[in-house]
Amino acid sequence: CINFAGIAQSTVHESVKFQSKKLGKEVSYSIYLPDGYATSDRHYPVLYLLHGYTDDETMWIQTGQMQEITDRAIKSDQAVPMIVVMPNAWDTWYINQYDGKAPYEDMFFEELIPYIEKTYRARSNKEFRAIAGLSMGGYGALKVGLTHPEQYGTIASFSGAVDLGKMFQSMGDSLDPKSLAEYQGIFGTEMQLLPEDDILHLTREHARLPKEQQCRFFIIF
Repeated sequence: CINFAGIAQSTVHESVKFQSKKLGKEVSYSIYLPDGYATSDRHYPVLYLLHGYTDDETMWIQTGQMQEITDRAIKSDQAVPMIVVMPNAWDTWYINQYDGKAPYEDMFFEELIPYIEKTYRARSNKEFRAIAGLSMGGYGALKVGLTHPEQYGTIASFSGAVDLGKMFQSMGDSLDPKSLAEYQGIFGTEMQLLPEDDILHLTREHARLPKEQQCRFFIIF
């Protein structure tokens, strides 16, 4: 539990765990609760904030200074008081693995979100739920958000791996056997993106939705 005095009495709990039946193991997440959460019965908007490749659920707290930044943004009225959930995704790229061993995306929607909304006073309406991420998490935010636009009002990708197809091509034969096996377990032996995992395809499909079904999304490089 971490507190920063002098700005706001927000609280961050690091590496909280819940049991996932989908993954067959515990999933860790860190969570930011805004000033006033402990003394009110208010329900808050939620931001799901995703980490990058090789990082974990502590990344945004330990190196991203998210608590200080969020406290300042709320205090200056640049942001509304909110809950921020930072789940651990290991190196899954936030998708259902090709080899079937880790259905992370299914876990995210069918277990994590319901658990958060049952455990914390999180608002469940689309317009009060956002998702954002960095690098691998930027890909994950777009993949998860654009696949389920009925779930999110806003999506943001920071330096996200938007064009994985081009990334795979640039890797060529440079991957060591261990890394190659890891990527093939996630994306398939040919490392060919399925349409449902291709951000460029998902973006085009999203543009075809009726305006009232679309969500706002931002891609920042």
